[in-house]
Amino acid sequence: SGNQEDTLSSLPIGRLQLLSDDLAITAKFYDKVILDVNSEKQKYSNFISGTAQTNILLITPNPQSLVGGYNFIQTIREQYPANKVYIVVNQVNSEREGIMIYDTLQKTVLRYLGYAPELIGIVRNDTRIRDCQKNQALLLSRYPTSDAAVDIYNIAKKLTYKE
Repeated sequence: SGNQEDTLSSLPIGRLQLLSDDLAITAKFYDKVILDVNSEKQKYSNFISGTAQTNILLITPNPQSLVGGYNFIQTIREQYPANKVYIVVNQVNSEREGIMIYDTLQKTVLRYLGYAPELIGIVRNDTRIRDCQKNQALLLSRYPTSDAAVDIYNIAKKLTYKE
């Protein structure tokens, strides 16, 4: 048995189509479906993400994240121009830093693709996240008033009102 992510990313496009079709059928039973796809596994993430009407792209201050984010947006805009892309900036020390990271990506995307993805939220670094990981606990349950929990709640609220 190997790493499941490697197995999924190595599937031929026909198998990905079947997986996508199955996800679409399952999604009909829910109001919202969230899939966490690794943008580094480009073929898999772009194919599955293209089946969604709304994509939420999580970026970090890491330059590789910005390049990967740009590439993801470029592919989605080329192949699925009607799809919306929202940006969440994660792992920043402040809202100001998050806005600066978003501005960097947004300006590049606008300049080269003529599209401005919307910032849907910023998630600040929070030491309580590590505690939750160690204790296998949910941040929103264990520390509902922490900075990151408040940020996540605000993102969820914005997404709810946009739909």
